[in-house]
Amino acid sequence: MNNQARFGLTVDIGTTWVTLHLVDLANRKCLLQSILHNPQQSAGLDVVSRIRFSQRDDSRFRWLTSSIRTCIDEGVRQILRERSLRPGSIADVVVVGNTVMHHLFFGFPVGHLLTPPYVADHKEAITVPCASVGLELGETTQCYSPPVIESYVGPDAIALMMASGLAQQDEPAIAIDLGTNTEIALGSAGATWVASAASGPAFEGMSLDCGMAAAEGAIREVSIDPTNLKPTFEVFGHGSPSGICGTGVISALAGMLDAGIVDSKGSMNREIESVWLSKYRDVISYTVCPATQSQTGKPIYISQFDLRLVQQSKAAVLAAVSVLMDYARISAEDLRKVYLTGSFGHGLNLEDAYRVGVLPRFSGAHVNQVLGAASIGADMIAADLLRKREADYLAASTRYVELVDNPLFQTRYAEAQFFPPGGQ
Repeated sequence: MNNQARFGLTVDIGTTWVTLHLVDLANRKCLLQSILHNPQQSAGLDVVSRIRFSQRDDSRFRWLTSSIRTCIDEGVRQILRERSLRPGSIADVVVVGNTVMHHLFFGFPVGHLLTPPYVADHKEAITVPCASVGLELGETTQCYSPPVIESYVGPDAIALMMASGLAQQDEPAIAIDLGTNTEIALGSAGATWVASAASGPAFEGMSLDCGMAAAEGAIREVSIDPTNLKPTFEVFGHGSPSGICGTGVISALAGMLDAGIVDSKGSMNREIESVWLSKYRDVISYTVCPATQSQTGKPIYISQFDLRLVQQSKAAVLAAVSVLMDYARISAEDLRKVYLTGSFGHGLNLEDAYRVGVLPRFSGAHVNQVLGAASIGADMIAADLLRKREADYLAASTRYVELVDNPLFQTRYAEAQFFPPGGQ
């Protein structure tokens, strides 16, 4: 560590987004945030696709590592320029992410995560010179990453638990980072359980016909008039919509269920005659925004294919939460604090989430929705390096629950494919 430096940098490597924070070490506050696209998306939208891509030959694995390092280094340089800072003014860099993102950044093999028992290549905390991972900062600036808990549950889960204060809660509490790879941590009776659910890119607006990220121009909320099925919507920003993000799809789907457009199995009602139901690419779809109102001059719609992707995503999350509650021997009604985060979790309308069955109804809990909990947890470490001990403790004491080949998860996942007939 450079004792003369005044700032810390934190990096949350998400499957879709990379978030950088500049932290003032004097007052422990985030001064600047930069959010970048993860360039690895061209190799696959989810972590399993990227692992498979990396296994084809060594050059592809090296590209995954070099591309994310270059992305982060360019983001760091931009932050330094914006604040007129020298590279030597950065004391330390703290990096978090799921295990696949963590391993690819540090250059560790990821192939073992494809097959049982899904073992991470490197689990211990890491402290290396920044130059060794492609970050051009001061000669003494170190790059630190908390331990991997197990399998796909990486340092971002530790940062999530730190930000939510889960281990310090006296009552049952759960923290959920909703995204392409969803991390869930549950604390009850002095113990903590954690799991990772492969929820897929639909929540981030990716892989959908008209999907986009939660950015300007994205439809974020939809209401449907049950008498004529006409939609009204809200958009990020002040212009016309150019696509629909994850929260918009969940909002629209809640309305489609209430209006009878979609049944509990996730199938659109082909018997309904309405100008809002059409076929695009020969697939029945619901039009959220007609071409005349969109920024692109094309209609924005939700297709039957989109619904199947959302079904898989929401089932993975609901089943994972259910399994963790079973391990802790509690129900959703027993939870007193719920911490939702991620770009999707932060903006999610809870009633829509309950209606669609993304989450069980947390009827007795205070729900706190926060953007970027993993970054907040990383900031806490950067501002107080004694928290490294807390990270080690959390990694050692947390009980990991494997879901991939878990019969209980498979049963709950199959059950969670259905949409609640009238809300939960």
